[in-house]
Parts: sequence; structure tokens; C-alpha cells
Amino acid sequence: MAKNTFSDFKTLALSGKCHGVHSRPYRKKENPWLCSNPLWRKTLTVVSKHYHCRVRVTGCILDRWYGSLAAGALSALQGAPPARPGPPALALLLENCHRLHALLHATRTEPYRKEAKARYQEALNSYVQASFGQPLEKLQKFFQGVEEAVAQGTPEAEICYRQQFSKHELRKILALYPAQEVRKSLHRLYRQVEKQLSTEGGLLQVVWRAMQQQLLATHSALQARIAACYPGAGLALPLTTQDILDAFSDIAREN
Repeated sequence: MAKNTFSDFKTLALSGKCHGVHSRPYRKKENPWLCSNPLWRKTLTVVSKHYHCRVRVTGCILDRWYGSLAAGALSALQGAPPARPGPPALALLLENCHRLHALLHATRTEPYRKEAKARYQEALNSYVQASFGQPLEKLQKFFQGVEEAVAQGTPEAEICYRQQFSKHELRKILALYPAQEVRKSLHRLYRQVEKQLSTEGGLLQVVWRAMQQQLLATHSALQARIAACYPGAGLALPLTTQDILDAFSDIAREN
């Protein structure tokens, strides 16, 4: 039974019939392909039942079958690009990579386990970037202009003398991001992510932590640039690191 199941799955995956499975619309209540595909569900059952008994099989035949299964699944996930690129399609791909990584981690199927982990991390980064975008967009665009001016030869200490990068202009943009407004934006973001991801496997929490790290990194980079280009001006983000940590923690706890 195990051999037939793995052979069927490998044939299906490598034939291309599974390619593009993440191009269809995705709803939270709908399981990703790796769970909703009947053959995959059957394969998962066989894996759970037989993997820890594989040492009893002469020549570790099951290990070869697991390798075939992993290769087929990774090939299927690579598939065609989504017909509708964006967070919903990336959410489905992320769910699939998350489940495949969890399975291969449990079975310790090398070297596919490392590839699945890398694919999962790539999918996570893509989804977070597509969903989050630029969390402090106007401020980030302001400093992108600053960076371009510095790259063209303007000393950091003289940036504030250029009209478009003056202290007055920066103050106006900083005023757009009080902690309360950023918290509201994060609430909306959480609702969006919650609708797109299933509740299984703790993936929502993983994504939320990744988004927190991205915002913290952005905040730190912006603070450093303000200190370098506007020293002694008394300018700073009205949003503190603790504000960010509290907002993410409170929103996760409330939901």
C-alpha cells in the first residue's frame, strides 16, 4: 500500500497535474492543496503510519519512497506562477510550504528537508512583504530620497539645507505616524492576514512575529538616518520601539 501510494503521488506531482495549484482563489475556510488533495491526505496517513517503522524494511526502501515523495511535492509547489499574484495567492503558497516543511522536518528526509525549509522561508518573506508593503510609507519614501541625494554626493550633515529634505518637511511627515494611528493600521493588517491564513499549525503567529520584526527593523533604520542627517534638531519618530512591541502583543492577545 505504501509503495503504491508514494508511486501514485510522485506520478501525479511530476506529471505537472499539480502545477499551478496555488493560482486559484483561496479562502481561509478552504484547506490548502497539501491538505485538500485526496492523494496527499492518503500519503500523509501512510507516512505517519510507516515512517518510524522504516528500519524494519530491508534496504530502507521506505527512505527512497520518502525521497520520491519529497521531490514530487517540492516540484509541485514550484509549479506555475499564480494567475493572480498578491497576498491571497502567496498565502496559499505559504500554507503549502509550511505543511510540507513540517512533514519533512518530522521525517528528517534529507536533503529535501533543507530545501523545504528554504522554500518555506522564501514564501514567508514574500507574503510578509506583499501584505505589509511599506508600513511607514511616506517616511520611507522621504528617506529613500535622502539616500539618493547622499549617494550623489550630498554630505549627510547638509541634507537638511535642501528644501525637499528640510527639517520642516520631515516634521510634517513624522506627525503622520503617532503611535495610535500606527496601532490602528496594525489592527487592519491583522484582520487581513487572519482572513487569508488558516488557523492550523500556528502560521498566523509566525507571520505576525515576522511582521513585527520587519517593522522594528524599519523603525531602527529610520531612527539611525534621522540621527545622522538631522543631529541636534530634536527630531525623532513619535513611535517608539516599545510602542511597536506593545501594539503587536496587544493585538495578538485580543484575537
